[in-house]
Amino acid sequence: MERIEEIAEDIKYLLLCQQQNAQEGKEFAKSNFHPCGTKEELQTLNESLGDPNTFQSTCLFLQTVGGKDVVDTTRRMLSRIIKNDLAMTYNWTGRNSKENFSIFENIMKLILVAVRKNPLSRNATELEVHQVTKKYLRNACDRDGGLAKRQTREN
Repeated sequence: MERIEEIAEDIKYLLLCQQQNAQEGKEFAKSNFHPCGTKEELQTLNESLGDPNTFQSTCLFLQTVGGKDVVDTTRRMLSRIIKNDLAMTYNWTGRNSKENFSIFENIMKLILVAVRKNPLSRNATELEVHQVTKKYLRNACDRDGGLAKRQTREN
């Protein structure tokens, strides 16, 4: 019985920590964070994530995004980091006259850490997050009505 009480206290403590982190993330979101709309903003974000305090506060914000699995969580986080118009100008390697997204090591590290904070994607691998990011960038042109426009042009 004593052990059950200890476990209950641990659970209360963890829930309190989670609520506090979520609140800090929401406060950060209200004051500081918006999706990057230009290459310069994306580069600035990547550089600013080199600072541990900025990394931590941004990670707390992204944790509040949630998701049902690795794919959903990663996509939701990417949509909070980069606007779709900008995502269309990137791919993973920088081929075909697009910009190279894989050079943003701090952003990718942030996404991986934040995805792993989600209980439903705790065991996410770096490879999984990279694969989802590649697909997200590849399909950027189909979001926000792009697929419908393309289909009407083809018909």
